[in-house]
Amino acid sequence: LFAYGQTGSGKSHSILGLGQDPGLIPRLSIALFDSVQRWKQDGQGEIRVWVSFLEIYNEKIKDLLFADAMLHDDMHITEHPTLGVFIADLTESVAQSLDDVQALIEF
Repeated sequence: LFAYGQTGSGKSHSILGLGQDPGLIPRLSIALFDSVQRWKQDGQGEIRVWVSFLEIYNEKIKDLLFADAMLHDDMHITEHPTLGVFIADLTESVAQSLDDVQALIEF
């Protein structure tokens, strides 16, 4: 999910929502974990979910799940021929439910 726009244009509200007005991440997480549950109930195997949050501001990448962002101030976007686009050393946290995602957002 990528949000782009000027400061104050509503990116955070669109992505996170507020109170009883959930944004894209909570709504997508609900749909994702509902699908994961159905997949498991149908005996189709296991699905694992990892979550990362980052911000790009003034051409600098900030890992929003890393407690001391100053230690990760040299992160770069890289394109791998088979893995695709990724950011080395970006924090990836396991999420097994919407509550896990919410806890990461509120970190």
